[in-house]
Formats: sequence, structure tokens, C-alpha cells
Amino acid sequence: MNRSPVPEPDHLVVAITGGTGMEPSPHLLGEVVRGGGLGVVDLAAGDAWMSRALRQCGRRARGNLGVRIGGDCAFSPAEVERALGQRPAVVLLTADSAWPIAELVADHQVVVEVTDLAEAHAAVCAGAAGLVARGMESGGRVSELSAFVLMQQLLSDEAVTVPVWVAGGIGQRTAAAAIVGGAAGVVLDSQLLMQPEAVLPDELRALVGRMDGSEVVREDDLRRLRYGDHLLPIGQDGWLAAAFARRWSGTAAVVRGVRQAVYDAVSSQTAADVFTENSPLARTLGTALPVAQGPMTRVSDDARFAVSPSCLAAFIIRTCPTCSGLKYPLTMATVFVMREIIRHSPMGTTLASQ
Repeated sequence: MNRSPVPEPDHLVVAITGGTGMEPSPHLLGEVVRGGGLGVVDLAAGDAWMSRALRQCGRRARGNLGVRIGGDCAFSPAEVERALGQRPAVVLLTADSAWPIAELVADHQVVVEVTDLAEAHAAVCAGAAGLVARGMESGGRVSELSAFVLMQQLLSDEAVTVPVWVAGGIGQRTAAAAIVGGAAGVVLDSQLLMQPEAVLPDELRALVGRMDGSEVVREDDLRRLRYGDHLLPIGQDGWLAAAFARRWSGTAAVVRGVRQAVYDAVSSQTAADVFTENSPLARTLGTALPVAQGPMTRVSDDARFAVSPSCLAAFIIRTCPTCSGLKYPLTMATVFVMREIIRHSPMGTTLASQ
């Protein structure tokens, strides 16, 4: 599907700092911009303390800087622009944001976080320039679906005519898979919590460093991490923070690394036939395509599910090089990506690969 407007190249990786009960890091935002990404500060409740933090962010990260506005934010658009010292490059709204989309679109590039198709349709109709598919792996208000399943629902819906970013479980390889699958970009938040620029108490840093995802508390559509008497918007993908810290030292390096993984995946031709019909793996499996589905948990195994957007295996089938609508050639990186997605997915789908 042709989606417009086309996202800016430096919006490929969007990184968010701050949030309810968490301190934003102006230094981290500056490093995101230096690494070639879009830095976004979550304004949380929009109190006087956050106003001072926003002024610091504006001084540290000039240019490619956005703000995230949730349902509790007391700031007005004029107050944000005055504190920031510039007009935000992007205004990222949660679906329950206090700022009406229709009143912003004339002066701002508005991107809306959504957790289902109904929210996506409402945002597009109101004039949103883009959407963020916030999957169940992430923190705060999230979808009942995993990030990749939600992404596929949005991208396959004719009413969704704007670019889609993906949030939830994003790592180096899953970022590449998201772009190959048609996304405009990816969102990092909890993944950056153990980078040196993050502002985090030692106790919380240690807690995040020990995470495996099982610590997250689920209440209705909220996924949060308990820290003392507080529930912080850190989801199951918080465990990636330690993995990122082991791989990269510095937020700019993270952004560059994720961007490079995407570029490598979409430019390499060496393994573009991995998912083609009658590939070596397909012949080994005795199937037309190199896809195998194992026993399912928490989902249906009937024929209707097999053809629904909720089936994770459909991601592979619908983005194979022989299918229409593929934006980029698939590469060997995609095989590793799908193994990573499925291994950590609660859906229970399995991919047979060597």
C-alpha cells in the first residue's frame, strides 16, 4: 500500500526518555540526535519539574526533537513550545491524550500510539500523520497483541494510509524485520535504560539489569514494573536494556547500530531467496514455503485462525519475495529475526529453520 507522507530518514529510529515516575535525560536525547535518530521526551503529568527538564532537553538536543503527550499531561502546546525553545519535530500522542489531534495537525506532525485497529482508524480520520503500533511486549498502555501481529493488522488494513512505527520487543534484528515487513521505523524506550546517559537510581538500574520479563505487572491494558511503591511504565521488553548495555556503550552507538542493522537487511542480496518457494529448507520440510507451525497456546488452531492477521506465521508468508507488496528483499537477517521473535513470543508459534 502506498503510504504518505514518507517518513524522514532520521525518523527511522525513535527513542523515548522519561515517563510517569521516571526522569527524562536531556543528555540521552542529545545522543539520540547525534546518532541519527529522533529523540522524544515523555512529558508525563506536565508539572513544574517537567517544565524545567523540558528546557534542558531543548538546550541539549536542538533540532530533531519530539514530545510525547499522555492523558495526564497538563501542558498546552504553547507551553511546550515555549519551554522547549522550538517547535517539536513530532508530537507523539497516546490514544487517550489530552491534546485533540484535529487541533494540532495544521501546525505539527502528529503521530499517535495505538493498540488496536479501532484506535488506528480514529487517529487516521482525525488527521494523524503516522501511527505507533504499541505491542504487548512494551510498557504502559499496550495492545493485547504482540507488536508484530499488531503491525501486520495495521499494514494490511486499507483504511490505514499513513506510516506505522513499531514499539515493543525491538532489538537489532527485530528492527530489521519491522522495516522489511513494511514499517516506517521502530521505537526504543526501555531498551535504553541501562545506557550511561540514562538517569536511573542505582536500585532501579539493578532491578532492570536482572529482568527477564516475568516481573512485569499486568492490570487491564497496562503493563508496568513494580519498583518499591511505584509502578513504572516498563514492559516485558525491559530485559533488552541489559542486552543493549552489553552490546553498546552509549545511546548514539545504539541508534547507529540499529540503523545499520536495518540498512544491512534491506540492501543485501546474498540470501534474498531464503523464503522463496522450493528453497532448500522448504524441500527439507516438504512444503511449498519454508514455514512450519507447531502446537499453539493461548490461540486457536482452527482454519479460520490460520488465515487471520493474528497468525504470526502469516508474517513470513505475506512478506516472502514471491508475494506482492514487499517493500524490500528478504535476507538471512530475517531468518534470525523470526527466530528471535518466535522464541520470545507468548503466542507459541514456531519456525523451523537451521
